Amino acid sequence: MEIRYLRDSDRIGLCNLSHQINKEHFENEPKYFCNPGKEGADWEFWKASHEKEGGFILVALLNNEIVGFVAAELTAMPNLPFLNPIKRCRIATIVVSREHQRKGIGTALYKDVCKLAKEGGAVDLNLEVFTFNSPAIAFYERLGFRNNSNRMSKSLD
Repeated sequence: MEIRYLRDSDRIGLCNLSHQINKEHFENEPKYFCNPGKEGADWEFWKASHEKEGGFILVALLNNEIVGFVAAELTAMPNLPFLNPIKRCRIATIVVSREHQRKGIGTALYKDVCKLAKEGGAVDLNLEVFTFNSPAIAFYERLGFRNNSNRMSKSLD
């Protein structure tokens, strides 16, 4: 397996995986996630996420096929009197194709994010995961993530 930074030539593979996860999110939380359109329609979003300051996307390849990716961003905590001024790495998403899950690809992507985060001066990683996604929650817990806050919502309908 090879893990490397996103390239323009990765458009189709990355967008196929993005469509997979977007469809899953829409099916479980249609209030928040829109029905994914045509595959590839979100390429400009991913490209901009990779190119913005502090942002990066890593892709995992097997036999020259993209089988997973992680999008992350290094950020500094806001300068507020009640927060320590630390640098963090936020994982926006880790996606592994259904056919390749539970084969160590997500863990390998995570390890590379940890390495890049440390090199970038981050002292911790954070992420958000929806409660419907119990496989992802279990994956993150196995990696040592723990809840340190709860994000709650209530419909005003």
